[in-house]
Amino acid sequence: MKKGKEEQKPKKPSPLRKRAEKKLKPETIDIKRLSDEEVRKLAHELQVHQIELDMQNEELRRSQLELEDSRDRYSRLYDFAPVGYFTISENGIVLEANLTGAKMLGVERRELIDKPLGLFIMKEDQDIYYKQRTMICKTKNRGTCELRMVRKDGTQFNSQLECVAAHDTGENVTRCMAIMSDITERKEMEEALLHSEKLKSLGTIAAGIAHEFNNNLAIIIGSAELLDIVKDDKGLKKGINTIIKAGGNGAEIVKKMVTFARAGECTSNYILADINYLIEQTVDFTMPRWKNMAQSKGINYHIDTDGMTDVPEVLCNSTELTAVFINIMNNSFRGKT
Repeated sequence: MKKGKEEQKPKKPSPLRKRAEKKLKPETIDIKRLSDEEVRKLAHELQVHQIELDMQNEELRRSQLELEDSRDRYSRLYDFAPVGYFTISENGIVLEANLTGAKMLGVERRELIDKPLGLFIMKEDQDIYYKQRTMICKTKNRGTCELRMVRKDGTQFNSQLECVAAHDTGENVTRCMAIMSDITERKEMEEALLHSEKLKSLGTIAAGIAHEFNNNLAIIIGSAELLDIVKDDKGLKKGINTIIKAGGNGAEIVKKMVTFARAGECTSNYILADINYLIEQTVDFTMPRWKNMAQSKGINYHIDTDGMTDVPEVLCNSTELTAVFINIMNNSFRGKT
């Protein structure tokens, strides 16, 4: 006669239970021989032990979650760092790389692993990279070098590679841990600064040449103008006019040179100058011209320096200010004559 419900067959013991049963010692306590009190005590101990196991299991699960969270945070920090991270073998093969490093080189990470990093280095810089990697692996010291890199699409960028040796005791090999930074912007700024310094130096040279040339032109033009006054020979006058015209053209060229020189000038090059001294220099420099002109015309000139004793020093470019005073003097005498 069948029962309303079939009796459930006992479950087969799990592999874990089988291993546990094998470890039971022959002297395991036979519960049948225990008194009721001993059974109750044993059951209590088992319950406490079960709770302890549950607590330990919960602690293990919590530790596992913390480890997974820490691993995920490390992975994010590694992959999305602002610099490229590479683990390179002694032979130059990329063993590991973060996402940033792969992105810098314009490839997927899987395309980078097990490939020589040298494939992405400009041919002219290959030797620099080889020497750096060899030195790092041999000496175990840190090293830094600058390399021009080539992306997969052929575009280039400047990089700084910082390397340090890391010994793998498990495999007994030395690897190179490298950090790659994109320094293209910095290199462009350095080049712009160098270009600016060159322009500044060129401007300083141009200003000096212009000043000296302008002084000589003033003497030439002044002497020609004197000859133009005292000579009536038409042929000579024509030659003198040619000299004056050429001198004027030269002065215009000098003016352009000075304009160029001023373009790169900054006030940090200014110095405190004594105005009285600069004016005295101007008078002494222009005197041969205006004195002779005055004598030939019968004109008396007087340089009035009254009231100049209390003039303070000024922050200026003394060379340019002297040139301004010379122009004022020349224009003043030219207007009188």
